Amino acid sequence: MIKSNFFKWLNKNHTLMVIAFILLIILTNTALYFFQLKPKKDDVQISAIQGIFDFKNIDFSKQSYTLLEGEVEFYWNQLLTPNDFNHNNELPEPSYINIPSAWDGHIENGHKVGPMGYGTYRFFIDVSEEGHYGLKIKEFESAYAIWIDSKP
Repeated sequence: MIKSNFFKWLNKNHTLMVIAFILLIILTNTALYFFQLKPKKDDVQISAIQGIFDFKNIDFSKQSYTLLEGEVEFYWNQLLTPNDFNHNNELPEPSYINIPSAWDGHIENGHKVGPMGYGTYRFFIDVSEEGHYGLKIKEFESAYAIWIDSKP
């Protein structure tokens, strides 16, 4: 009888312990995710100016990442590819939009852009040395394509 009660207690508490362990893992991973995205106070942060991120003065051996923020080229209601820029096609002058932000409310040709539509963002990243670099993109509910060095 004592063994039977003990196993009932163990099964009941085992389930609670597993649930508590899973919650602990979720909370720990969430905390680590948010802490890693915050720049350290000594990190160099450079904003884009007219679509150019000049990261030549960042030592990526000491600073593992930087945020992409600043003004980038923006082409409203146009889905452009690298070929459109490489073949001297007649493209309108770009407007500039600050990232990260939504285009909703951006002024394009004297008109306020709404939340619905499509567009092309374009920017360049200059680094001091060749190597392997990466982009971390937060999830958002929209379709997109990314080209790096004219490759999808």
